[in-house]
Amino acid sequence: SIVGFVVWLSASSLNRDVDRYVIYFTGAVTGLQDGSPVRFRGIPVGRVTEIRLNPANVEQVQVMVEVNRGTPVVDGVVASLDLAGITGGVFVQLSGGLQGARRLAPQPGQRFAEIPSRPSTLQQLVMTAPELLERSGQLLQSTNDMFSPENRRALTGTLRNLERLTGA
Repeated sequence: SIVGFVVWLSASSLNRDVDRYVIYFTGAVTGLQDGSPVRFRGIPVGRVTEIRLNPANVEQVQVMVEVNRGTPVVDGVVASLDLAGITGGVFVQLSGGLQGARRLAPQPGQRFAEIPSRPSTLQQLVMTAPELLERSGQLLQSTNDMFSPENRRALTGTLRNLERLTGA
């Protein structure tokens, strides 16, 4: 009976109505883990099954996902990472694609079709933070320069002259 259970369990996991895809992310995937949800426009449609470095390119993280069969994973669909609420975990968000577009298929010699990825809003913010801080520092320095002691004296003199002119 144990052998029968193992065979049944193996068969049920092989016959699941899912399609498997690979996604390559170039940024960090912190918080993503095996079993994390995959959502299509916010609707749960699958799960992450494996996360590892891409053996062909160490600058990428390879993420394998299972998506419910019938989910419209077509040309134009892209994957990104999103946060589930303020304190929630990370999940894969699929978005894009047009009605009637061709379903993604594996490239010749590949076992799984690849869903292209793009940096999430959070990743973009983290990547641009140093530049934003530098620009803020430059703006603060320009403001300090504008209100230097000699500029304040010049402005004070101009205001006095304007007051005398309007008083006359």
